[in-house]
Amino acid sequence: MRAIRVVMTSVLLATVLVATGRSAFATDPGANGLIAFGRISVRRADVMAVQPDGSGTTNLTHAIPGGWFEGAWSPDGSRLAIVGYPGRHTALITLNADGTGATTLTREIGRHGVNFASPTWSPDGAQIAFCVLNQRFTVSRIYVIGADGTGRTAISPKGILACDPSWSADGVIAFDITHGRHHDIATMAPDGSNVLTLVSGGRDLTPDWSPDGGTIVFSCDAEVCNVPADGGDVTTVLSSKGKEYDPVFSPDGTEIAFVRHKGHDFGTDLWVMQTDGTGAHRLTNYSSRYIVNGPNWQPIVP
Repeated sequence: MRAIRVVMTSVLLATVLVATGRSAFATDPGANGLIAFGRISVRRADVMAVQPDGSGTTNLTHAIPGGWFEGAWSPDGSRLAIVGYPGRHTALITLNADGTGATTLTREIGRHGVNFASPTWSPDGAQIAFCVLNQRFTVSRIYVIGADGTGRTAISPKGILACDPSWSADGVIAFDITHGRHHDIATMAPDGSNVLTLVSGGRDLTPDWSPDGGTIVFSCDAEVCNVPADGGDVTTVLSSKGKEYDPVFSPDGTEIAFVRHKGHDFGTDLWVMQTDGTGAHRLTNYSSRYIVNGPNWQPIVP
C-alpha cells in the first residue's frame, strides 16, 4: 500500500495520514477478472471491486461493520483475504467474491497501534501471508496463517522491518525491507530462509510477481519499475514525477494496475496500463476526499 497509515475508531475511519503503511500482492495466472482495491476517506474505508474497463464498481464490504482497506484474491478467484478494523482491534478475514461469507482468521485486541496489512495467498490457497506492524513502524514482521485460521507463525527474520509480502506461483515470497528512509526489495523462502536482496538504495516498495514468476514489478521512488525475479537491471516502466504507487500485474500478464496521485490534491485514483508503460488510463474518478490503495486483480480460472 502506498504509504498510508490508518487510525480507526470503533467503527469509522477517523484519520487517514499519508505516512507509512503497506500493501503488496501476488498475481495468480488466469483470465482478467475484477480489480479489488481499498477506498478510504476520513469517515469510512471499504474494499471495492471494479471491472477492468472501469464499469460496474461494487462495494464488497458495505455490509460488514468497521473499516476495511485492502484485499487480495485467492488463486482461484473465489475468495478475498482483507484486513481492517471491525472494532477496537485489527483483523484479517476472508469473504466470498460477492462480499458474503465473512470469516475471521485472526485479530489483535488490546495492543494499541497494531495494524495488519498486505495479505497474499500461497499458490495452493492453503495459507495467507500478511504483515503485522505498529503505528510508528518500529516493529514490522511477516506472518503466515492457514486459510482456516490455524497455525499463525512469524516467518521474516527478527531484527528487520519486513512488510509487503507477495507470494509467487512457485512458492517464493517477495517483500520489502525498510532501513530508515530507504527500502529494499528482497525474496525469501516461505519459512523465512534464503533471504536475497534484489534492489537496494532507494524507496523501493510493494513488490508484485508476474503470473509467470519471471518479473517483479514494484514502486520505485513513487514510479513504476520492474526487475527480473533473480535480480539484475531495474527498468523504469512508468515515470510521472513521483505519482505512481502499488503496481500489480493482471492475471494474463498483459497489463498493470496501479494507483496515481492526483497531484496537489490529497486523493488518488486507480489506473491501468500495458506492461511496457503505454496506454495508461484511469478507471476511477473520485474526489480528493478519497484515497485508493492496494489494487489486486482477480484471476478467472477455468
